[in-house]
Amino acid sequence: MGASRIIAIDTNPNKESWAKKFGAHEFINPTDLGDKKIQDHLIEVTDGGLDFTFDGTGNVRPFMFKKKNRGCRWIFMGVGYRPR
Repeated sequence: MGASRIIAIDTNPNKESWAKKFGAHEFINPTDLGDKKIQDHLIEVTDGGLDFTFDGTGNVRPFMFKKKNRGCRWIFMGVGYRPR
């Protein structure tokens, strides 16, 4: 059993082919969404939210999504993250 849908998110469009090479089914560049927040876009395109998310940026801002998507399980890889 594996993931039925893997969505890669990055602001660098050059990473799309790399993401798909490593298994992403879709690629979303948040800067292409205009004024729409990535969180709102993900809720919309996934019909309500995500079951699991993985963050490797070290940026805690995306974790605000959890407040809107209560059923989501976060896995924080902590790449580049230094606890304070």
